[in-house]
Amino acid sequence: MKPAITVELVATPATLSAAQFDDFMIGFTVHNVGQQVIDPELNLSELRVNGAPSHDWGMAVMNSGHEAKWKALPPGESVGGHWPLAHELFPRPGDYELVLIVAGVSSPEVAVHVTP
Repeated sequence: MKPAITVELVATPATLSAAQFDDFMIGFTVHNVGQQVIDPELNLSELRVNGAPSHDWGMAVMNSGHEAKWKALPPGESVGGHWPLAHELFPRPGDYELVLIVAGVSSPEVAVHVTP
């Protein structure tokens, strides 16, 4: 059974050039909308880039310092994180559709356009 959570994925800026890669950040917020403390299993979250899983996302999430909410998210509270992963996620100019899946719950798609 999926936990009672909402998942938001944020990627800024939504349009960038290769020269702006150092300014790019990707992050998430997971909100517990249920009535019980849950483990959202963030270390198992999956970022899909144009439908394919990103290995770099998993490495960034696993190698980050985590607050207690990463394993025990109380009702009504949120947890999140963000990373500078433009170089890892966007190998060439183009349009990218990103979706984050946390404990079987998907975020809305986020579009990123990379120019030369």
